[in-house]
Amino acid sequence: MINPNKTLTQKALAGASFLRMHAKAMADDDDFFVALMSEPHAVAASAIEQLVKENKKLRAQLVAFQKAANPAVAVDLASGPDTTA
Repeated sequence: MINPNKTLTQKALAGASFLRMHAKAMADDDDFFVALMSEPHAVAASAIEQLVKENKKLRAQLVAFQKAANPAVAVDLASGPDTTA
């Protein structure tokens, strides 16, 4: 089980790492069909990593836009508890 104290990003990257490791083990299998099924695992791992990267960029863009629009209320809700009070 993935540590529940990790952030969603850390959990996603841990899952991608597991998928990639599993895909490599499957690709080395002597059974053709098992080896063939390794490709979807590798694709899923790459997709998760890409989504994490894009999410980070989009979050930064959103915060920058919010700060430009109204610096007094710009908050990154995903960064943790609101400490502006």
